[in-house]
Amino acid sequence: DDAGQSNEKVTLRFAWWGSEDRHKALLAAIDAYTKKNPNITIEPEYSGFDGYYQKLVTQLSGGTAPDLTPLSVDWIDDIAVKGNLVLDLYSQKQNINLDAFDPDFLNKYTVFDQKLVGLPMGVNGMVIAYNKDFFKKFGIPEDTNWDWAKIDEIGRKVHQQDPDAYLLASLDVRGFLQPYVRQQTNKQWIQDDKTLGFDQAVLTDALTYYKKLLDDGVLEPLAESSLYPDITQNTAWQKGNIGLSFGLASTLVALKSVIPNIDVTTYPIPANAKTSAVLVNPSNPLAINKASKHPEEA
Repeated sequence: DDAGQSNEKVTLRFAWWGSEDRHKALLAAIDAYTKKNPNITIEPEYSGFDGYYQKLVTQLSGGTAPDLTPLSVDWIDDIAVKGNLVLDLYSQKQNINLDAFDPDFLNKYTVFDQKLVGLPMGVNGMVIAYNKDFFKKFGIPEDTNWDWAKIDEIGRKVHQQDPDAYLLASLDVRGFLQPYVRQQTNKQWIQDDKTLGFDQAVLTDALTYYKKLLDDGVLEPLAESSLYPDITQNTAWQKGNIGLSFGLASTLVALKSVIPNIDVTTYPIPANAKTSAVLVNPSNPLAINKASKHPEEA
């Protein structure tokens, strides 16, 4: 869309984090935009994810933040809701084609107190990435319909065949514990009234299952896996001795940089699950700094 009704010279700062692929894509988008709007200059500022949040918060508090920045979903509450530091994009309806977005998706993830705090640059969700060579080696069909029992059954066989091999390196709260529990309860982990969405029995079942995976050799021992916060650094993954990784689709590029022969399959869902509990969220909702001098162009 053509932006900025006048020919006033405007400079905007657009900051983001990400991979080389994202940098190239956004620089190409900026180039396409400025060709259509030659009065607008966009200064790109891009970096990796590490330290981005701290830098952004410092800039916002000091009045030196960029006009445009994505927000990680985890930051929306601090920056957009409590901090009230980003523009309500509903105030720019005449400049933004909101028909391009599913209103239910926006309402669920990026609308707070009737304010639209950002627009998703994509969709992210929980998947299982698997090493195709590992599956071939251990005779695991790629079209396996995974549930929690199948994870244990196949993982146990893998470790019996090769004591150095594990179906999984690690499982965490967001990727395992919360979805596992929610499949049984169909309640939020913490509900709107601040009460817990689970009881002791459900949590006990989940942690008992987790211990069984460790005891059966399905999960790499914690003494080894805990050394590597990121699976791509895990030497067992690098050597092809780990079969599956639970994670967001956005992590696939990093996984493939170590093990190129990777594909994805669906998250484990038992037949009796009350809900899939598969985590889906907006990828990097793009927000406008409330202090921007040029909100229309931004």
